[in-house]
Amino acid sequence: MMRSHADRCALPNIARILLPLLVCLMWTQGDAQNAPSAPVISGGWHGLYLYPDGRPGVSFLFELAETNSRVTGRIAEINTFGDRNVPFLFADVIGDRSGNLIVFSKTYDGTGGPHHTVKYTGTIDPNGAIISGTWSVGNQTGTFQISK
Repeated sequence: MMRSHADRCALPNIARILLPLLVCLMWTQGDAQNAPSAPVISGGWHGLYLYPDGRPGVSFLFELAETNSRVTGRIAEINTFGDRNVPFLFADVIGDRSGNLIVFSKTYDGTGGPHHTVKYTGTIDPNGAIISGTWSVGNQTGTFQISK
């Protein structure tokens, strides 16, 4: 039985339509599988911030949580400028992450006196184990580094 000309042409026409779609689908699937995933930064961190005038750095502990691109957390640091009867200062953190960039505000909760806000901008290393950058409050700036 011979197929008509229309029957013989139908399969190649369908193939011309489907083949590019299949190639495109396989290509995007491959890209998604090979794309590097952003490192997880939620968890406990320890850090140090430094003053530009040479004063000793201040150690702190940082519990960080990330949901989508929003970051929140809590910081406890050695008291170096509040009421000396209080050994630690505490602050709440809120900010955003985009890729390897993190920007957040640290607002002291008033324990020991301080209740101002400090702005932080940092870069997350590719392994997600170190964040380093700068902090600022008013016209004062310095650097910081935190590690898991």
